[in-house]
Amino acid sequence: MLNRIAIEAALPVAQRLAERKLRVLPSEGSPLLSLTMTTETALVENALALNSDVTTVLQERSNNDLHRLAKADIIKLASLSISRLHDMTRNVILPHIKDVVPRVQAYVSARRVEASLPYTVEMREIPAVYSNPVLKQLYERYPTASQLDTPARNLCPVELDRVKDLCKTGMAGFDEELAVILGLGNDEGYAEVQQVLSGRKGVQALHVDHLPGVLVAAQAIYGEPEPGVNLTLVEYNDLVNRLLAKTAQLIRGAQLRYEAADKAGTLYATGRDSLTTVAVMGRVYRQMLDQGLTPEALIGNEMAGRRFSQGQLIENKTALEQIYTREMNLRSLKVQSEMTGIVRDGVRQIVNGEIVEKDLGEDMADAQRKLVDLCSKIHEKCCDDLNQLITEIICEVFYPKTDALTFINLMNRVGAQMEADTDPREVALMATVKYISHWQARQLGLIQA
Repeated sequence: MLNRIAIEAALPVAQRLAERKLRVLPSEGSPLLSLTMTTETALVENALALNSDVTTVLQERSNNDLHRLAKADIIKLASLSISRLHDMTRNVILPHIKDVVPRVQAYVSARRVEASLPYTVEMREIPAVYSNPVLKQLYERYPTASQLDTPARNLCPVELDRVKDLCKTGMAGFDEELAVILGLGNDEGYAEVQQVLSGRKGVQALHVDHLPGVLVAAQAIYGEPEPGVNLTLVEYNDLVNRLLAKTAQLIRGAQLRYEAADKAGTLYATGRDSLTTVAVMGRVYRQMLDQGLTPEALIGNEMAGRRFSQGQLIENKTALEQIYTREMNLRSLKVQSEMTGIVRDGVRQIVNGEIVEKDLGEDMADAQRKLVDLCSKIHEKCCDDLNQLITEIICEVFYPKTDALTFINLMNRVGAQMEADTDPREVALMATVKYISHWQARQLGLIQA
């Protein structure tokens, strides 16, 4: 039943609508329509026309049996709808959002760093295996390369675990040092050795630190082809010999360069992998840091477009640091102006991956079109709150038939208005109360009186 407070609160709104000749009516087929149909509207309007007590009239009409039955049905319907929304939001949608948000944030952060700081310092150490006399004994068995080309045939079609076994000589100290260098970066070195042995990569393309692995593994398979190798033994051994000779030649050259650089105390490493990577020898670089060099000065030397000599770096440290600071400020402004595009790219890439992974079937095309449309609307202010942006996109793309976005927004709004230590259940309760009002308001529409 309507109470006096509710009725009196609604009267000013009703009067303003009447002045504008507007009426608020339930939408066709809505639960509220069935509720109002159980109220004797004509009698209410007659009573109002006779200047009766509006509150008393409405209370009497809302207290009849049909009205109470209809109200009970609506309460049951609302309760079921909101309960399902609670469960869906808590158990499915919020975990989905919490999974996607950090991935988008990581993408954006990585792109921001990449765009603002194009140079990275890579310290290279002389691998212990290159200082081990065993390596020299191994490669000296092959004084010259019989041919400069590398095998393009499958010499060893085996799994990575088998490659790890092949990269062992039985000499504990040497094997430990080799395992350290091949096992870096999630077994990157072992994977490179596998690529060479399977004929998918030439030995010249390998990083020099991985070459000893190829040498040891190739020696292990000589004369003993693995199952699946379609070569005669003579052809097979000839290819393995050529691989061993070429690898030994490359190792010999790498060892000489390492020794020369270490003896000369050279700062910059040879074999630069990227124009944005400043490759330095670890031992020399650490010594220069102790003497006063800073990473900012080293990178500033690259930004200046020319390199001071190794001896001039510390002497010109202040000027180089100023170059670094000025360039970073300019890049920071540039990145900020490009942030919308970075966020848009990150959202599109990661959320589209989610669409494909979840295999939405017939809904996939609609979800992808919706994503493209939402990404096109991302603007600068969206970048200030990635959590809210992802929440809206996930709800719109994956759960468009639910009212989850409205409920989550109400939860966030209520939570922001309460103390930080407020019980989450109280926040949920207040959000639910507000959502019920929203649920009812959606069933209303304005028409001309």
